[in-house]
Amino acid sequence: MPERNNNEVPEKRVSKSFLFSLLIVAAIVGLLMFLFLRGRTNTQTLRPSEVVEKLEDKSIISIDVGEHYTVVDMQGQYVKDITKEASGDNLAQFNLSVSLTYFENAKFDFNFEGVTYSDKTLSEIFAIREVKGNDSFKYTTTDVYATTWWDQWGPTIIMLGGSLILVFFLFSRLATSVGSSNEKAMTFNQSRARKIKNSKTKFIDVAGCDEEKAELQEIVSYLKEPSKFTQFGAKLPKGIFTCW
Repeated sequence: MPERNNNEVPEKRVSKSFLFSLLIVAAIVGLLMFLFLRGRTNTQTLRPSEVVEKLEDKSIISIDVGEHYTVVDMQGQYVKDITKEASGDNLAQFNLSVSLTYFENAKFDFNFEGVTYSDKTLSEIFAIREVKGNDSFKYTTTDVYATTWWDQWGPTIIMLGGSLILVFFLFSRLATSVGSSNEKAMTFNQSRARKIKNSKTKFIDVAGCDEEKAELQEIVSYLKEPSKFTQFGAKLPKGIFTCW
């Protein structure tokens, strides 16, 4: 019979509630990363002169301008190869950020449809391209100070969702703790001792613990032949406490 290793560390089990909470947190983090990184892939940063050139050859099909205090952000879509259809992998996103002073005062020469427009600002070039192009080019401006539904309800949704997850996690941990305590209370006075009949394990099969083994052998001898011990005044013990 092999000896029991007292230094063996019991295996810890991870609760299902903890795994479920961890899965929810991972899903929220993944969703936030998706919303943050969405639209950033396949996006190219262009210089103002490159934007003007792409407007001249009609490769840019849309542009949106938004003013942020002293900075103007421009973003849109352009065709990589104007000889091919403007769809699928032939489309790409671009962005451009310049100062408000540069946007209002920088001048460019814009050659479009055989006509040269000299000393035009970027906003004027965008307007000329939209009016003179006679195609599906879209020039829009965005009011960056206008609030969206996410600006109004986003923080509330995040705080409410985080609070619900925290409450669920705490209640699940509390329920697990209470259930474990009740289970231990119900089995507190129940003995773990089991009566084994016809055991094939003998004292010769037990290794180590020589002193405890000798004491048990004395008790077995007493139970088999109590007269040998009672003549010397020995009495049967009411219980046995062993420590392995």
